[in-house]
Amino acid sequence: MTWLQTHSDRAFDFEVVLRHERNRGGEDLSFIDLHDIAVSLSRQPRFLGHMGRFYSVAEHSCLVMDFLREEANVKNQNLLACALMHDASEAYMGDLPAPLKHMPQLEGYRQIEQAVMAAISARFGLTWNVDIRTLVKWADSVMLRGEAESMKGAPPRPWFDRFPRAPSDTWLTSKGLGLDPEAAKLAFLGRAQELFLHRGDPKDGAQLRYDKSAALGAHR
Repeated sequence: MTWLQTHSDRAFDFEVVLRHERNRGGEDLSFIDLHDIAVSLSRQPRFLGHMGRFYSVAEHSCLVMDFLREEANVKNQNLLACALMHDASEAYMGDLPAPLKHMPQLEGYRQIEQAVMAAISARFGLTWNVDIRTLVKWADSVMLRGEAESMKGAPPRPWFDRFPRAPSDTWLTSKGLGLDPEAAKLAFLGRAQELFLHRGDPKDGAQLRYDKSAALGAHR
């Protein structure tokens, strides 16, 4: 068995995804669904839940995008969409902690994750290059440090300083971190629709029903 049943009862097939990667396209990727991604990421906690309060991967994804737009003055829609979707593979593979994921023994896992991310990017028309990856990684790292400092206690071993600080010490703390899963899902879908990612989904009209003011205003 190479597939998993998603929230919307689709079959996400890893073998199809790997074949898409090997053959550089040519597969039907309609089982990759924006609403499934939003639901899954909104229910998964960052740091495996080792935090003072619930904080989801979906909320983190929104903030990475918002940080680039508000603090780095990024206007490119593709770059912002890549930022929003940078952890979308975790909707199908889970959010492994970085120290585990980067162990040599998990090279195969990382290869599958790369294929899943490539399929998601193809599904929603995302274009990545070195500059985009660098910017998204920088924003992701800034958020990681800010999240850890805001919602974790003093580390038993130093590690916060391995990651960059935000230019503004108040940007992240002003966001009121800790949306519940439903609010995080709406925030994620709101930003996705703002970036027209829903056009990659033939059922977007049925799936993107939400309170627009709540979705777009959850972090404002």
